[in-house]
Amino acid sequence: ATGETARVIAISRQVTLTTTAATLALVAAILAAAPTILAAFGPEFVAAAPALWWIGAAQCLNAALGPVSSLLMMADRAEAVLRAQVLALAITLLLGLALIPGMGANGAAIALAGGIVAWGLGMLWRSKRDLGIDPSLSAIVLARPPRQ
Repeated sequence: ATGETARVIAISRQVTLTTTAATLALVAAILAAAPTILAAFGPEFVAAAPALWWIGAAQCLNAALGPVSSLLMMADRAEAVLRAQVLALAITLLLGLALIPGMGANGAAIALAGGIVAWGLGMLWRSKRDLGIDPSLSAIVLARPPRQ
């Protein structure tokens, strides 16, 4: 509203870098410790440990998309966030119905990961379309340096 779009983009991209690095580190730590922690609950939990990789990967991708939900909410676009959540819920449900019977815990994890990714991509698309802001890691990596 105050015309500080460039500043919002700069701040949101810094948030993307910080949260992506933190998420990668946290997911790596969880995945490294998972077999030991899950063993305390029994061998069937250890057998389901690969499911954590799907969820961890989806969370890392979600972090790399940037703070799109915050940007949309600040711009009074709550309906966009809600629509993305409804889409994600539908995708999670459909994938769960299709994958859980044959794949069990891994199917559930893939379904959840699909919903997480759909939610993030839906909000990124709306952020780019409605606000003209792409805070994603790909936008940061592909950004052209300013002309001198």
